[in-house]
Amino acid sequence: ASSTSTTLALARNSRDTPEIAKTLAIGIVIANTVMIGRVAVIILAINRELFFEILAPMVIMAVPTTLFLIWKFFLQKAERDEVDLPRLHNPLSMKLAIKFALLYGVIVFLIKAVSEWGDGSGFYPIAFLSGLTDMDAIALSLANTESLALDLAAGGILIGAIANSIFKTGLGVWLGHKHLGKPLLWGMIPMILAGTAGFLLIELT
Repeated sequence: ASSTSTTLALARNSRDTPEIAKTLAIGIVIANTVMIGRVAVIILAINRELFFEILAPMVIMAVPTTLFLIWKFFLQKAERDEVDLPRLHNPLSMKLAIKFALLYGVIVFLIKAVSEWGDGSGFYPIAFLSGLTDMDAIALSLANTESLALDLAAGGILIGAIANSIFKTGLGVWLGHKHLGKPLLWGMIPMILAGTAGFLLIELT
């Protein structure tokens, strides 16, 4: 399932099983780390030049959560608890596919409008808003856009990933049990800061 759906499900599950809230927080961090890799694979399949442009910044963004997870799994004594799997929706349902297609169309239109009709100043705000709830749509649209420079497209994807991470962190803290918040913030804030550093790397090079 999508990382947003996983975040939502695990946050809600933490209210029913607060005794494993810390473990569920780690699950959310895992889902968001996988999201970075998934976006990278999507870009590689469509636009290899853009992939190599964005590879280093995305690796930078993934490093903190990867180290956090290694620390949790291998350097700490893991607590083994049994819990029922949270109920997740089918990520390939027709309803979700239609929503994705509509969102993709809106993003493509907005990016086209900003890049060709305006002065380009609204591109990053659009990328931020587009990435809040879904990363696949903006990654696909920017990977398929030939009118944008590689560094601008890469920066837009990074901005979207940062926005997406901020949104899901807030969602988890808001909807989850209080014991979920602290470990979730410990895992996600460094990733957001590293993503910002990756974005600055694109802008400065």
